[in-house]
Amino acid sequence: MSSIDLSSSENSLISAVAAANPNTVVVLNTGSAVTMPWLSSVKGVLEAWYPGQEDGSAIAALLFGNADPPAT
Repeated sequence: MSSIDLSSSENSLISAVAAANPNTVVVLNTGSAVTMPWLSSVKGVLEAWYPGQEDGSAIAALLFGNADPPAT
């Protein structure tokens, strides 16, 4: 990857979902920083980074409020 931009189709999809649902939370599973031109249109962003084998369970626990993300 030669850019930190998501593909235009990914950015368009996120923008369209955010326009339809103002409570959209974007979960990113990226290996580097990415630009987020839609950031002001979403309720939140969760960067999963390299979540490991239990990534689905961990992300679900965070999204449903069963766990708190680590403090930064």
